Amino acid sequence: MLLELTDEELAALLIDEGSSRHEVFGDVADVNLYGFKHRRTLAGTAAQKMIDAGLEPTVRQAVEWWCFVFVPVLPLDTRIVASYRDLLPDGDDHGRSIPTVMDWLQVLAHAMLVIIGLAIVAIVVVSAITWT
Repeated sequence: MLLELTDEELAALLIDEGSSRHEVFGDVADVNLYGFKHRRTLAGTAAQKMIDAGLEPTVRQAVEWWCFVFVPVLPLDTRIVASYRDLLPDGDDHGRSIPTVMDWLQVLAHAMLVIIGLAIVAIVVVSAITWT
């Protein structure tokens, strides 16, 4: 969907609070957004509308995951995301997002990274325990 929408359509959807939702990134939560696929910088009046709304004119595609201690466990959705230009008072980054079609290749890439990361942690832990 990200590639099919014009800059103006993307800006309108992300700015509209009825069609988009507020996201907080990096906060301790059981649902997190991961990924930067199809990053695109909007141009012209669409970019200016995003800036006027306090959003960066760059959008990306991310996967929304249900997480256990920041480790992605279950993919919930794929979303188009734009970050706000300022941080929240507690220092967290935030933005607005709209849903799009699930990107299973992006989900698979994330899952492979998680599996590799957990395998490395397991090897290190087992090595530390068995080292004599």
